[in-house]
Amino acid sequence: MTVPSYRTNVRKERLEEAELLGVPILFTTLRVDPATVPSGMYVYDLQAQPEDWAQPGLLGRQSRHR
Repeated sequence: MTVPSYRTNVRKERLEEAELLGVPILFTTLRVDPATVPSGMYVYDLQAQPEDWAQPGLLGRQSRHR
């Protein structure tokens, strides 16, 4: 039985340009499939502060195996 994937192919989605901690980034609110990220780019998961959804609270890098 195959489990459906709820992760987004970043090569097919339009990403928003943004800035995080002074660094330019590409952003989406969707979950990203790390296998679809182009070589030389990285995927980070960002979680907001529970008290203030506008403030980043946790930043974690996804590993990508190829």
